[in-house]
Amino acid sequence: MALELTKHTIGSLIKENFTLGQALNFYGIKFYQNADQTLEQVCEKHRLNPKQVFKKLEEIDSVSLADEHHLQQLPIEFIVAYLRHAHHIFIKNKLPYIGQLIEDFSDGFPEHQPLLRDLKLVFPIFAEDFIKHIYEEEDTLFSYIEKLLASTRRIRNASELYYLMIKTGLQGFMLDHETHDDEMEGIRLLTNQYTPHNSADVHTMVLFEELKHFEHDLKVHASIENRILFPKAVRLENEVRWRLQEKIKLN
Repeated sequence: MALELTKHTIGSLIKENFTLGQALNFYGIKFYQNADQTLEQVCEKHRLNPKQVFKKLEEIDSVSLADEHHLQQLPIEFIVAYLRHAHHIFIKNKLPYIGQLIEDFSDGFPEHQPLLRDLKLVFPIFAEDFIKHIYEEEDTLFSYIEKLLASTRRIRNASELYYLMIKTGLQGFMLDHETHDDEMEGIRLLTNQYTPHNSADVHTMVLFEELKHFEHDLKVHASIENRILFPKAVRLENEVRWRLQEKIKLN
């Protein structure tokens, strides 16, 4: 975004690139409260250099889920680290921003109010369940994979590892994961596939774009887990099982 665009209003710039809203939000500026002001005016008011906003915008635009082909070439420990980082972005950046967009809706557009009232009820429940699922995944699946990795270097307690693999195992994780592959179905149906009303204001349009973009990220994230993490984890589990059997034979 060129510096000459600082003369344009926030509202017009947001329509060109909806992620500008998140960039402004990083500096505590709510775009929907400043839509009629130019970016230059808003930056001056908040004692902010427009270059900082452009830099943050570039950072947000550049944060995308990695190419699956590239991830396929990486060791499983890198895949786990990548997925943990994606979880952090979801929980610390994406969900709070979308939640704020929903919570801050005013009563200025009556035709939008029934939907927005529903979103104010549904989204916090979705976010709570989603965060709970992520933490459970990290505490169970990722922890299990990390224990398997450690066992490829050294099996410290064969009996403990044996019972862990029987009790835990990847099959249960893979079956459970299938039930979470379409977590946003309810919100997608509620918003008519993220299609705003013809008279939608910029606030509504950004919200719908953020929800649509978030669902896309979740689908790519799930694909990485299903197509890359789990196959690698199954191979790892089989290797550890073989090592364990060999160790038992020696004893």
